Amino acid sequence: MACKIRLRSLNLALIACLLLSGSTAFGYIPLFHVVKSGQHARIETTISGKPMGGVSLEVYRGFGRHGEFPKTEAFLVLTSDQQGGGTLPTLPRGKYLVMARSKPNLEDSLCLNISSNKLSGQTLDLYLTAQPPTFAERLAAAEASTDVSTMSELRGIVSDPIGSPIQKATVDVLIKGTQGKQHALKVHTDANGRFSADLPEGQYLLYVSGQGFSGCYRLVTILRSGNSAELKIKLQIGPSST
Repeated sequence: MACKIRLRSLNLALIACLLLSGSTAFGYIPLFHVVKSGQHARIETTISGKPMGGVSLEVYRGFGRHGEFPKTEAFLVLTSDQQGGGTLPTLPRGKYLVMARSKPNLEDSLCLNISSNKLSGQTLDLYLTAQPPTFAERLAAAEASTDVSTMSELRGIVSDPIGSPIQKATVDVLIKGTQGKQHALKVHTDANGRFSADLPEGQYLLYVSGQGFSGCYRLVTILRSGNSAELKIKLQIGPSST
């Protein structure tokens, strides 16, 4: 579900800028907006045309040339009222980033340039959209999975959706329970899409990725009395994850 923010400001100047960074690996080029505003800007949040209260409105000082998030903590946090509104206090002239957040994972941001001491007056509409899970969230979900392969040794084959082997795919072996901070080893598939590694007994989380494919996680337990079958991993076509 999308959530809309209305920001009333003076002398509206809307600038769409391309963010040319590592984010292009996700398959899209994000845009950000810079709004020239006066004082006491009024922010209104709505969902499906109806006011939405309880939205967290975080205000940060400054933003990067491409709209990058400031590395400092928010100096002001407001909560939209029952009418979906919130009014910024008097702020020194300068650049600010306003971030709106609402559960479960709706958010959007606005780059604000306060260039006047006059009161604001115009309206701008932005939309909150569901954000993809973070790396930490994906990792936690993968470690919580009950789909675990118990193997006597780590070996397997990586293929595409129709079963063709993927060569040079990367298999990153993480130690389960370390939040991705401890890597056991990293191997690549051969010309037949196969990989193998000598690992001590224990629990591991595999992250398998390949150029032009979406990465995936697999949980394995290495136990000498475990299954000797080959682990079969199928990657889906998607944004490159290498």
